[in-house]
Amino acid sequence: MTMLKNARLVCPDKGVFSGFVEWDKGKIIHVGEGEPEAVQGEVIDAGGLFVSAGFLDMHMHGGFGFDFGSCKDADELREALWLNALDGVTGVMPTHSGVERLTDEVAEKYAFYNEVMKDETGPELLGVHLEGPFFPAELAPGGIEKIPDPTAVKELVEAVPCIKRMTIAPEIPNGLETISVLEDHGVTASLGHGAPDSRTVREAIARGSRQVTHLYSGMKGVYRDAESVRHPGLIELAYLYDELAVELIANGKHLDSDLIRLVFRIKGPDGIFVVTDSHARDISLRGDKTQYVLKKWSEADGKYHFNPAMPIPEMLRVMVKEAQIPLADAVKTVTATPARLLHMENRKGKLAPGYDADIAAWDEDFQVKLSVARGKEIVNQLK
Repeated sequence: MTMLKNARLVCPDKGVFSGFVEWDKGKIIHVGEGEPEAVQGEVIDAGGLFVSAGFLDMHMHGGFGFDFGSCKDADELREALWLNALDGVTGVMPTHSGVERLTDEVAEKYAFYNEVMKDETGPELLGVHLEGPFFPAELAPGGIEKIPDPTAVKELVEAVPCIKRMTIAPEIPNGLETISVLEDHGVTASLGHGAPDSRTVREAIARGSRQVTHLYSGMKGVYRDAESVRHPGLIELAYLYDELAVELIANGKHLDSDLIRLVFRIKGPDGIFVVTDSHARDISLRGDKTQYVLKKWSEADGKYHFNPAMPIPEMLRVMVKEAQIPLADAVKTVTATPARLLHMENRKGKLAPGYDADIAAWDEDFQVKLSVARGKEIVNQLK
């Protein structure tokens, strides 16, 4: 049994208050205000640090010198999850690209992902996010259009249960049919890398879509038809429909602080989940802040692109210090909201009895000093 006392607890539905949290056997057993009346087991003094539920990242390709897509076995995958947990990220959804159908290679690769998903302690593998490849050429990362075969997608998700999310452009041929297949098999169909019209988005929602991938990136806004009538693009439609939660890369580079504030003004913390979308295979997500977001020139389209590498605690700093988002609201977008979207709201994303003992403690500069994942201590600078 372990107790963390003298903490400033950040509970999105209650705000920030002085209190303590106690856990045992991987589960939270008590959360209280003020000082505990009785103390049993190990006691950690938080010294006034902010304490919240562990952070959840639903879109991450790699970092700390690794690429999730290149993990060769369960041990490498667990190491990658552990490295993320050093920053208080106690649950990660690795993101892969290019998986179109079931092959022997795909089945072999994801066999150890399915194994790690069964782990009961430590950082949690939340499932796999397939970002594409079913996008129109103009918005596909490689510039090549891929058309889904709904039957092949059905075979894939039935054989690989760790696949829990797919980003898809709903307007491509077979796009809506594929969304139905995904949602019918418990795989979230997130809209992105596309330019659908209003009717298509409404139909995607009717078929179960509830998410939009990295708002403003890989999508279009208002456009004119042949008669010069303006229509909403995916950006505006994401704002319009309350059913859609939006993924936000809140690093201050993809979107500046005013735009981040606008997204919060319209969608609110219940409609936003913040992600790293990190591609930084050879760059640590900690340390040199000048490396957090690298600007790269693309000869393909003649534009600058940002290569994100900013960890979630630093994104919290951007949201709170630069975009002036209330702390409890910012924390909700990396805890309770993603937990709800993952259908894990009964055990993750909150400091509450019966929930997983996923705990992050950080200072005024958003530097993580304590990280606990399902009761397992990852880092502790408070001893």
